[in-house]
Amino acid sequence: MVQWQLAIDGADAGRQALADLLEARGAQIEGDDGAARLVASFTAEPDLIIIDAVGAWLSNLGLRDAQVHTRRDEGAPWEPGFRAIFEPFVVSPRLGITPAWRPKPGGDQGRRWIILDPTQAFGGGAHPTTRAALGLIDRYFAERGDAPTRVLDVGSGSGVLAIAAALLGAEAVVGVELDPVACRDSVANAALSGVQDRFEAHAGSMERVEGRFDLVVANVYGSTLTALAPALRAACDPDLIISGMMASKADAVLASYQALTLVERVERDGWTTAWLRA
Repeated sequence: MVQWQLAIDGADAGRQALADLLEARGAQIEGDDGAARLVASFTAEPDLIIIDAVGAWLSNLGLRDAQVHTRRDEGAPWEPGFRAIFEPFVVSPRLGITPAWRPKPGGDQGRRWIILDPTQAFGGGAHPTTRAALGLIDRYFAERGDAPTRVLDVGSGSGVLAIAAALLGAEAVVGVELDPVACRDSVANAALSGVQDRFEAHAGSMERVEGRFDLVVANVYGSTLTALAPALRAACDPDLIISGMMASKADAVLASYQALTLVERVERDGWTTAWLRA
């Protein structure tokens, strides 16, 4: 029985690649190769990692103008983006993520909620690399207490890590993101989360920002972490959290950061996240 469906419009150029990727995640692809809309049906309950996965695929395939829709039942109206499947979830002792169209969950009054309206921007918060990074950011601020903190988020995507830092007490957070659409979305998400006065986003590379930061975070591909190692080491004063490394390749990536001390290493679902200190 179909549990939910995903539709992508305007992705003709990458249709076969998307179909192959979705089938690898258990989807059944409907329609033929000539259909304008790609429809994927899933018999398992929604896995929120798909939000990050689809966003990354569309970005990597150069399909940023493609439109995503979801629905829970065949025959039900399609809902824009991931509205049909995105539900609130907890990511660390003090942090949770909730979509903008759902009320904040009650209960723990000390929990800070990152409020998102995800479109195609990479970063719905459910991917193991994001969850692990959020956990380390939470522990970093628990250790730091009320000390003034400036944070740089490299590859900030939809702003999840940057917003988390602001919610946990950072006085200023700067996001740097190559994708201008994701950069725009991060600003909107910061406003939804109530931290727009402490967050600024720059579309481009690390050259867009100057100075050093108490904490630098980067959740990007392992190859990018290796290429950016000199710049990330120079920017952190003294803490750096890096994520996005496949566990099988993490040691090779971390070799580029040997000048830093390893504070904590997290292995999660085949991915590695590291907290380093100069």
